[in-house]
Amino acid sequence: MAGIVPAIKTAEFAMAALAIKKATEFDMVIIDRAPHPTQGTLDAAKRSNLVIIPTGSSMDDIEPSVMLANKSANSLNSDRIVFALYKTTSEAQERESRETFSQYGYEVLSASIPVKTGYIDAFGHGFCAT
Repeated sequence: MAGIVPAIKTAEFAMAALAIKKATEFDMVIIDRAPHPTQGTLDAAKRSNLVIIPTGSSMDDIEPSVMLANKSANSLNSDRIVFALYKTTSEAQERESRETFSQYGYEVLSASIPVKTGYIDAFGHGFCAT
């Protein structure tokens, strides 16, 4: 890596608008917002190059996720919205979920995160999957 050590800085902001204002100071900004369409979520989506919506693979997860995407798509190009599947329980369920998103006109990232006790425990302790 030619001696390059990446610097990762994290910060918390009370409002998405404050994070958006500081975004020009960084190469990449990740804004984690509410899983429903708040004004902050929509403002962040408008300013984003890519909107990734994590969602479970059951219809109880997919329907509100698609509603959020549709609401966001009203103010930005829907090609900038992709879904990340987690809590998948089988290949068949994952395939059905992907087909459902396709019917709504959305892309899904190729990788998914299956249901695993270790993942659940890690998330509960503030860790995440990358």
